Amino acid sequence: MKGGGGRSRGEVPAAGASAVVHAGNGGAGSEAHPDGAEGGRSEAVAEAGGPSGRVRNVHLHNGGIGGSVDFIFGGNGGDGWDDCKDVRKAGGTGGLGGAAFGGAGVGGPGMMPGAPGAVTVGMIGNGGDGGDGEPPGSGGPTGEDKIAPVANRADIGTNFTAGALGAPCPEPAAPLCDPEQSPQTEPTKQVGQAVLGDSEALCSVATDQVHEGPTEGSGDVHGTKDRALDHTSTHSRGALRVALSTVQAQMLDTAYPCGDGYTLCGSGAAGFPGAPASVPPPAGDYYFVFNVMHDVIPTADPVNFYQYGFVFDRDGDTANNFVPNPAFPKDFFQNTDFWIEALYDPATGWSLKASNANGTDITETTTAARLLMVDNVWVLVIPVSEFSTDMPPYRLTTFRHDGNFGFNGNWDGDVQPPVDQPLLTLPE
Repeated sequence: MKGGGGRSRGEVPAAGASAVVHAGNGGAGSEAHPDGAEGGRSEAVAEAGGPSGRVRNVHLHNGGIGGSVDFIFGGNGGDGWDDCKDVRKAGGTGGLGGAAFGGAGVGGPGMMPGAPGAVTVGMIGNGGDGGDGEPPGSGGPTGEDKIAPVANRADIGTNFTAGALGAPCPEPAAPLCDPEQSPQTEPTKQVGQAVLGDSEALCSVATDQVHEGPTEGSGDVHGTKDRALDHTSTHSRGALRVALSTVQAQMLDTAYPCGDGYTLCGSGAAGFPGAPASVPPPAGDYYFVFNVMHDVIPTADPVNFYQYGFVFDRDGDTANNFVPNPAFPKDFFQNTDFWIEALYDPATGWSLKASNANGTDITETTTAARLLMVDNVWVLVIPVSEFSTDMPPYRLTTFRHDGNFGFNGNWDGDVQPPVDQPLLTLPE
């Protein structure tokens, strides 16, 4: 520039050039190499802002803004391999997050120094998640954040965070809805479809984790019996809480009406021919509790008597439960206070009996329960309102004898769970 009377404004300084960085993510683990790989390194430094023009060493403008830099979507460790296969193995460790270096450009010199550039950090430097397994894999460590500090830094999403611990392998579900592997549960599909419109509603909550050891008789006179693995032995069991709609209640009564020869309703012989006409139960919350036997339950037997019990602690108060006779310390009904029984007498057939028990006092009571006999399965449908505690404890029992109550050794039975084990609980 030349002097004289003229004056030069000079040029407005330019901003520094910006940079965008996309580092590579670490590869996920594989079966052969289960650990995730380290994320790639992110490194960039934006240019400084340009200087202001000067006259006689006097800056005419503020300095240029420093260049911005974006560290975006990358440099994350790979996830560990999930190893919940047929043969369970440890889950892979997540990969180390990639380190990030550099930063925005500084502002250029001028009347006032230029502002430094902005830094945007988005989804970088995270450790990979551990893989599921036995045991689960650890999450990968966070990458190092060595980006130069700057006031106008914006972090988007999750950055420089350690990976999550993998999950334990879920317990393998028993394939109780598979007709080839568990034909015994097929009748539960019939009930589920006919009443709830879902053939797997019951078998999907069934478990075959039952006590498989011998059954101890109620008293010394009974001794101990190996389970017969017939219609007196539990194959699997389950329970479901259902908000039964008016339509489903009608479906229940249509498919399993009281008096059809296979459905027991109320107390006494109300479930068999000669009972009043069946009517649908009211809509509301019901428990469906089922006991799947190994073999078909007999609809008639000229010799044997049967008792299939669904026994509950209906109020959750152990102080008012049934106390057995000292001669029968292993009584199948002990530690409960509300009993639903399907009873068979060769002379009169099947009937349903409901009882309350308190200490040694036992009284017959009424119930709106309905017991469905479907081949080898008993399904108890009972209103939740008949209980005064959430998730009531319960036990399933079976007993066969020839009229002498097993005193002569001619008996079979099953108790799930055994009386010296905690009761099962109904679902929420």
